[in-house]
Amino acid sequence: MTTVDPLTTLANLRDVASAHPSLATGVFLRSDAPLATDRHDGYPVVWPPRTVLDLRDAGEQGNDVHPLAAHCDVVPLPLLRGAAYDVDGLPPTLGALYLTMLDSAHDMLVDVVRLVATAPGPVLVHCAAGKDRTGVAVALVLSLLGTSRESIVADYTATDANMAGVNARMLQSNHVVARVADIDLEALPADLSRAPVDAIAAVLDALETHPDGAEGWYLARGGDADTLSRLRSRFLG
Repeated sequence: MTTVDPLTTLANLRDVASAHPSLATGVFLRSDAPLATDRHDGYPVVWPPRTVLDLRDAGEQGNDVHPLAAHCDVVPLPLLRGAAYDVDGLPPTLGALYLTMLDSAHDMLVDVVRLVATAPGPVLVHCAAGKDRTGVAVALVLSLLGTSRESIVADYTATDANMAGVNARMLQSNHVVARVADIDLEALPADLSRAPVDAIAAVLDALETHPDGAEGWYLARGGDADTLSRLRSRFLG
């Protein structure tokens, strides 16, 4: 059996097109945070990306340059607006945290859609684990593409099987280890290390209950019809 080295291999990388066979491959990727020690060959996706959407707060990688900056354009979109290590301010559940992002970071989520629709591809979106912030962003894009709820949930929960590798990679970052050492882990949401269905369901419920669905949510928050058309053309032909 081949052993994957967490120091050199992304643990939670996949093509978002794997969510449904109607979607074009090689357009939009999702992953956990890249490391400087990662290799750039052997991945079962088109690699490296040409555009990276980094959803982490600026302080999450310390003062280090993004590991992919030499290969592509890196766009910072800090969905938690500097609150990644603010344990006291975290909602009690992942679902509640995700709804907070839909509310307080809707402008950046609209930017995610714009960049996925128009930036040179492949476009990679990642946060730390590639689960929470990334999960919300991907769920929005897939919803705008008309992907079924079941397929979006399945794409999100696929992360569960990768969390051991994600956690191993996080422990390679001295900066992350130092920050986590100061955190009361019992104060964190109990489901933080999982990808539970009810968490992403909260996002999908919020989008679906808008009078005009996900498209209405997107347009009401500054999105535009031309970008939406370009997004669909890029994925659906």
